[in-house]
Amino acid sequence: MKTLMVAMMIASSSGFIAGNPERVRTIEQHFPTQASQKIELHGFSGSEIRVQSWDKNEISVKLNITFSSSYPEDEQRYLDEIALKEDKNSDRYSLTLEEPKMMSRSHLSLWSWVTSVFRGTVTRKVIEGEIFVPRSNAILAGIKYGSVSLDGMSGQVTVQGTSNSVTLKNCASVSEVANDYGRTTIERCGGNLQLSCKSGTINIDQFKGKITLEADYSQIRVQDVTQSLSIYSASSTMTVERIGGDATIHSNYSQLTVNNVLGFLEIKDSGGRIRVKTADGIRINGDYSQMEISDVSGKASKEISIRGQSAPIAIANATGNVKIDNPYGMVELRNIHGNVDLDSKGARIMADYVVGDWQTDAEYCSFELTRISAKRVTISNKSGKINVELKIVPTFVNIKNEYADVNLDLPSGFGGDVDLNVSYGNLSTNLPSLKQKKLDNGSGAYGLRTVGNESVKIAIETKSANISVMQR
Repeated sequence: MKTLMVAMMIASSSGFIAGNPERVRTIEQHFPTQASQKIELHGFSGSEIRVQSWDKNEISVKLNITFSSSYPEDEQRYLDEIALKEDKNSDRYSLTLEEPKMMSRSHLSLWSWVTSVFRGTVTRKVIEGEIFVPRSNAILAGIKYGSVSLDGMSGQVTVQGTSNSVTLKNCASVSEVANDYGRTTIERCGGNLQLSCKSGTINIDQFKGKITLEADYSQIRVQDVTQSLSIYSASSTMTVERIGGDATIHSNYSQLTVNNVLGFLEIKDSGGRIRVKTADGIRINGDYSQMEISDVSGKASKEISIRGQSAPIAIANATGNVKIDNPYGMVELRNIHGNVDLDSKGARIMADYVVGDWQTDAEYCSFELTRISAKRVTISNKSGKINVELKIVPTFVNIKNEYADVNLDLPSGFGGDVDLNVSYGNLSTNLPSLKQKKLDNGSGAYGLRTVGNESVKIAIETKSANISVMQR
């Protein structure tokens, strides 16, 4: 830290640049091209450099270069030697802005840099201007800290750089965009896009083709994509809407909003928030992520598979079998048309209007299940009240709950085998023809039993809790 302060003091005391007039050079050149040539731009860096497309078969470059130093000979040498260099053949036209090697000081040690400051060789440089490229050609634009605006490009588009403002519109074949710390806008384009970004802003609207994004710490909005979408990210905010194919999103600690995926949706996230509405099949691995899911279906007989850890999960208006593994977060289900298979350890479980069988393997969970149209209900639990309201007469019910009450409400008409057992508690039921039986596993243990159709059965067992089975 002391060394850096010394360097800053030397820079201040040397008085470099101050009072010296800045020197400016203008470079303006035109380079005829052929439609078969891929255009490559390299070495261009500047906050005021703009790359645009036009209908002429040539590259046009106009740059204003401002350079100042405490040594006039350095200024003149830099302005004299900076130049545009061509490298071309029938398939490729490469244009590079070459700066004098004297300005390349990134390799200097700290003490060498201090010496250069003392000698006054630290400089100020500004490059601004415009570059026009033909629309019909493929292009690779290597730009840093500038602006790239391409419209109506029919050739393949590649943009590589940092901290750019990139705007692509009506480009038929966008291949690659690399733009860390920048802003990228892509509208009404197509292709097979590979986009990478860190700490940037991405907006994509109306894209014909596939998209793969790698974008950590970014603001991402993607909508109206005709084919598949893949996003790999961390600590980002994303909005994804109207995807014509499958969608894959892997992103930890992120805020995700996904609407209208015509294909299968797969999400992996940890510690974020996930909102999904309308998908043709879904699989989510979201440890510690809050999830709100609605209007989804199980594609091609696949389960709607949701895995969490310690955050709430809410699913509404789902068609297809639902598989949930959520050890410690609340689970809320509403309007589910399919079987439910749920594993948990210590959660509050609520469900309303489920048309399908129910199976739960739990430990310390409470259950509030209403309007359940299930032929088969299986619940294993240790401690937590279980309330189940069935809309139809079941064929099989098996509930075990060691230390909390079980209440089962069902329509009239059940005529099967009934077996109710408590160790330390009370039994109440209005089922007909039940007979009391003595159990061997406790001084107050007893049960009620009737033998009916053995293929139709209700079996409920508790240790230190009550059982109630009532027909309406």
